[in-house]
Amino acid sequence: MSTSPCALIVYSSLSGNTKEAANIIQEELIKAGFQVVVESIQCPQVKQENEQKMYSQSEFNKFRFDVKAPVNDPRQFPLVLFGGPVWWYHLSPAVSGWIKQAKFDKLSTFGTFQQCGSEGYKEAFADVEQLLGTKAEKVVIFDNDHKKTKGGMRDKLTNFVQTVVTAYKATH
Repeated sequence: MSTSPCALIVYSSLSGNTKEAANIIQEELIKAGFQVVVESIQCPQVKQENEQKMYSQSEFNKFRFDVKAPVNDPRQFPLVLFGGPVWWYHLSPAVSGWIKQAKFDKLSTFGTFQQCGSEGYKEAFADVEQLLGTKAEKVVIFDNDHKKTKGGMRDKLTNFVQTVVTAYKATH
């Protein structure tokens, strides 16, 4: 009897959109036969009351992000996915801080799902790959994708999971 492969979803969510995306990805991975662990990155500065302050880049640059150490060891997961909002054309400081603290198995399959208003996601994708030192599968969820029923967030994330699972199967 074989055991199901394990996946780790790590995310930071300011408004709840990325959390919603992580939940959909979790559902889709379970349908694909994965055991899934979801970790919400703990960073006290990522909260609604600070959101308005971070709209100005000069104010954003003043914030110090105290990202808590990873709860889960990503080396124990052959599939690791990261999600968060794009901040000032880059990966969220909470997500980048978590990645910087973690250790990874380079044989794992990686993916990233980024929440974005309209621009900056390509830079966030590049940040993930630079921090990991390897390729990651990618999907961007635009703010207006949350309102669409066809071609919206659920469809994009379902396709993303199919892509990630295919990449996983090609290497494991």
